[in-house]
Amino acid sequence: MSLNGFVFGGTNDSRKRRELSTLLTKFDITSQIDNFNLMKFGLEFRRHTLDFQSLSTISRGPVSQPPQLEIPARNTAGNNAYVQHPIELSTYLQDKIELNEIILNAGVRFDYWDAASDVLVDPEAVTNETDGIRISSPRVESDPQYQFSPRFGIAFPISSKGVLHISYGHFFQVPPFFFHLHEFRIRDRVGRS
Repeated sequence: MSLNGFVFGGTNDSRKRRELSTLLTKFDITSQIDNFNLMKFGLEFRRHTLDFQSLSTISRGPVSQPPQLEIPARNTAGNNAYVQHPIELSTYLQDKIELNEIILNAGVRFDYWDAASDVLVDPEAVTNETDGIRISSPRVESDPQYQFSPRFGIAFPISSKGVLHISYGHFFQVPPFFFHLHEFRIRDRVGRS
């Protein structure tokens, strides 16, 4: 792409490389404590490695001459790269209580998420006027997020072939990594709207 925004030469001068690997450790145990209580406990730990690079060469010079290609400075709109190691941790405890025809499930789950990355102090930051590309906001380390999630369920028969299930719970899901890390450092806006 030329500096004036026109594409020429019939080629795509952009390249992307994205790699994700995960170290996973998981432990679950179930125990029938007595005739009425079945206890479950679990723990899961994930450490991800996200390796990303997006690169576009810039062509200088008139279209009628062979282009003079250059690679933009690192962590600009044309050369964005990062290696991040976000962490996920979850644990749960559940008790299944069987009382005659009624079955109760009660438990709690804990989720912990650390993006292990930096974020813009001002997410609405404008581009730097000196080069038109770099973000003008400083960055700070992201805060870990966590949540306790209660779970409750009850099941009891309403006929010889039917069972009524009622449940309540809070559920938590980490958004895709794309929304946390993918080119979040670079925004193509020039100014505020």
